[in-house]
Amino acid sequence: MPGHAQFGTGEFGHGGLNAHLDVAINIDRLKNCVDEIDEVDGVVAANDHQASSVVEISETVSTLVEEDTQSKYE
Repeated sequence: MPGHAQFGTGEFGHGGLNAHLDVAINIDRLKNCVDEIDEVDGVVAANDHQASSVVEISETVSTLVEEDTQSKYE
């Protein structure tokens, strides 16, 4: 059958149509992975920001407590 040759070694190369589709599917999967990584990076950045805010608040509270304690003994 003449049409059969296209699926084996036609314009899509050695792997034929199936290989071409596999590559397209893998590219889509990789794009999805990149999107998921970007989402995770966003969450990590937000968490880092929150964590640094908590550290700043904690340090401020510690300083205020220390100052208050020292003022009581002066």
